[in-house]
Amino acid sequence: MREQDYAVNHGLQVEQQEVSRVLRNTYGLLAITLAFSGVMAYVAQQMRVGYPNIFVVLIGFYGLFFLTNKLRDSVWGLVSTFALTGFMGFLLGPILNRYLGMAAALKWSARHSP
Repeated sequence: MREQDYAVNHGLQVEQQEVSRVLRNTYGLLAITLAFSGVMAYVAQQMRVGYPNIFVVLIGFYGLFFLTNKLRDSVWGLVSTFALTGFMGFLLGPILNRYLGMAAALKWSARHSP
């Protein structure tokens, strides 16, 4: 009877290790893509990139979403995921520039108002 209990407990332990490994890999990938998106936002902000046309944004987002979905079971799915998050970060750069510029303009107008 002891051997059966050990086999059941060992099976649960192996399953728990698999779940832990999958979660660790998932959160690791999430962290790396978030960092990549942040780096791309910083690059776009430093380059002072203007916000692109709405059609470029929509085609880029939907195209990369569908590409990521289509390639989800291959190595290229990982590449398309990084392309999607990089594109999102790159589009965040002009928004950050506008927001930071508004703060500077408000500060300037407060100093120079009568």
